[in-house]
Amino acid sequence: FRSLEVLKSGRDLNIGVTAEQLANAVPGKPITKMALNFDKLLNLENSQSLKEAEGEALNTVVPMLVNGKVVTVIEVKQGSAGWVVAGLGGTSTSNDLSVVLAASNNAEIVIYEVPNLQSTIYMAVINHEEMYYTSAKESKSLRTPISRAELFPMLQEQARAFEAEWGVKVKEGKLVR
Repeated sequence: FRSLEVLKSGRDLNIGVTAEQLANAVPGKPITKMALNFDKLLNLENSQSLKEAEGEALNTVVPMLVNGKVVTVIEVKQGSAGWVVAGLGGTSTSNDLSVVLAASNNAEIVIYEVPNLQSTIYMAVINHEEMYYTSAKESKSLRTPISRAELFPMLQEQARAFEAEWGVKVKEGKLVR
């Protein structure tokens, strides 16, 4: 495992996990990571599921666990040569996943990246209902799920505000991240 070799080499590399943690980690359930389609976010009022606003598939996130806690994540993607490592580390994602997996009782998770709004939503199905974990709303934390009825109007409002302020510049290609 090349990442373990690099960590053991003593190089100045801080990816939020030690060589010992990585050596003792076991992979958790792979998690799909998707981008949301920004145009679909503008019209969420009749949507029943965030799946209806999905855009392109991104990487697959594999949480690496030590004693049930996410210590790091490995992102993989499938290319023409098979599966390859697309990223290692992601301290923010690791910390978020630890909280969300604990709060959701290790439910199946889908990670959604929200374009233009710089936020991430973790969707879990709990008792046959989609629940969402996000820190995009100031009054909530990742420990407390919110429902579709709470999330969708907030997302739509934020998307419409972004579109009103920056939409023309985005379409002209004059806005960079």
